[in-house]
Amino acid sequence: MLNTPGYQAHGNQAETLLATSLAKTDSTSFAPTSRRSTSTLLSCATHSMVPLRFRRMNRPGVRQAWQEKFIICMLIFGACAGAIFYIIIFGKLLCPQFDKAWNPNELAGHAAENDYWIAVRGNVYYMTKFRKGSHSDIPSAPSSQDVMTELWGQDLREHFPIPLTLGCPGLVPDPTMALGAANSSNIAVPTAMYAFGALPSVTTSKLAAQDWYTAQFLPTMELECFYKGTLDENVYDLSDYFYTIDQNPNQSKFEFLSSTVTDLFKHALAKMSPDDGAKLYQCMKNLFYVGKTDFHKTAKCQFSGILLLCLLGCYPGQLTGELSPEAMDKRRIGSLAALKYDDKRKLLFLICDGNIIGSGNDRPIPRIALDILGVDPALDPEPPRFKNGKGQLNYGRVCSGLYEFEGHVVP
Repeated sequence: MLNTPGYQAHGNQAETLLATSLAKTDSTSFAPTSRRSTSTLLSCATHSMVPLRFRRMNRPGVRQAWQEKFIICMLIFGACAGAIFYIIIFGKLLCPQFDKAWNPNELAGHAAENDYWIAVRGNVYYMTKFRKGSHSDIPSAPSSQDVMTELWGQDLREHFPIPLTLGCPGLVPDPTMALGAANSSNIAVPTAMYAFGALPSVTTSKLAAQDWYTAQFLPTMELECFYKGTLDENVYDLSDYFYTIDQNPNQSKFEFLSSTVTDLFKHALAKMSPDDGAKLYQCMKNLFYVGKTDFHKTAKCQFSGILLLCLLGCYPGQLTGELSPEAMDKRRIGSLAALKYDDKRKLLFLICDGNIIGSGNDRPIPRIALDILGVDPALDPEPPRFKNGKGQLNYGRVCSGLYEFEGHVVP
């Protein structure tokens, strides 16, 4: 360790004081202090948590110091664990479906070779592996990756119409009835559109089965290789229904929902018979369900983030009118020197890295530390050079002495 001339006298003084202190008794005395009741309760509660190794130390001061260090570490660990729990888990407990619901824009972002997702009637499906295989039983219309690429990241509800006799049992008796598409632009690949029952041109395909959607499509989507989630409280789209009525005037068979649709949207379901209400609800759920209302911006899902922003906003307010960096450092060093432990068992070890001026400092950090410790400003010996990793050249100084603060003398 290098002693500068200005510190030599302090070094001798330190040896004299330490020698005098060591010549006295080795016992440790504590000044009476008034502690808050919370501190007392905390000490009592955490005493049993302190390792037995610390409690068996002979000197009360050392034992207390280690116990307090251990408790402080536990408090820091608990605070960090609490912060991690709040940031990662708390929000998911309040809004467990937050990451499992996508809106159309988010769905469109999952359109890549290794991230292939589609949506069908309010559910999203992971199709990356499925699209690579051949799943067409029509020789003249094989499935290809080029065609499948045109469908990724889209809502394919229009491509998979449900037979009305299956979707609305008790309301539609004709198996040949089908709804038209009000918005044909939603059909990205017309050849990929499912035609059921007597409608498909190739009757030998499994697609010709009236129950293909429920017997083949839905079970396939429920396989383990597919991951399903909710797409967007329930949203129904009746555009195709009204479009079909407009395209088939004077044909009452297409008005299978009749005026009960208006009554339903006016919350007059109670006026219907239970049987009619159940049939109507089942029909709308099967045919016209689109998804759920977007809940991402509800208070429940935004609470944790808003609270975190409020806490972060309060933090800068605590720094308003705060002391200068030098005053803050002086207060920290002074608080360490004034700790209620025997001065002969204290040692301040300060490391000052860098000579950059800025961030509210008009002097380098090492110079600020020396001024706080009371070193003569005119004392500025040449720092020795030393080698540090990969041949880098650095300069540094090691200074020693005594720091006096409120009657405490600490090396």
